[in-house]
Amino acid sequence: MSLKYKCLILDHDDTIVDSSATVHYPAYLETMANLRSESKPVDLDGWFLKNFHPGILEYLTGELGFSPAELEEEYRVWRSYSSTRQPHFYPGVVDFLAEYQKQGGRIAVVSHSERDIIERDYRSVSADPSHPVLQVPELIFGWEMPEDKRKPAPWPVLETLRVY
Repeated sequence: MSLKYKCLILDHDDTIVDSSATVHYPAYLETMANLRSESKPVDLDGWFLKNFHPGILEYLTGELGFSPAELEEEYRVWRSYSSTRQPHFYPGVVDFLAEYQKQGGRIAVVSHSERDIIERDYRSVSADPSHPVLQVPELIFGWEMPEDKRKPAPWPVLETLRVY
């Protein structure tokens, strides 16, 4: 592999790891059971669509009308799921990224997951002796960032360009 690009800017959830079906959607179902038991939750395909448009926060506050306290509860449930359930990397991704890094390529991650979860996922795959070593990305812009500095804002891309 010859490096045409010095840095890849990647999403994490459902791009690198299979997380919606195993982590995010089950957390949503629990939240709906706790906070909106009278409402029928969207199915997994609907969940993907809501994340795309209008966006997860807009869906929760707009369509579902979550209050600030309910958003805190939704976050608590989501955080519980995301910190105790680990998604698998998609086939071929680890080998590709490890080879890319080995040749000097850098990875930046822009995601709705939080930094510690993304770091855990990268570290865990390298701890498995059946996988090549995959370095934790140097730049990670996760959900913990201020809203104007996280996905889908352009700031993470501009910051990656500035740093590299």
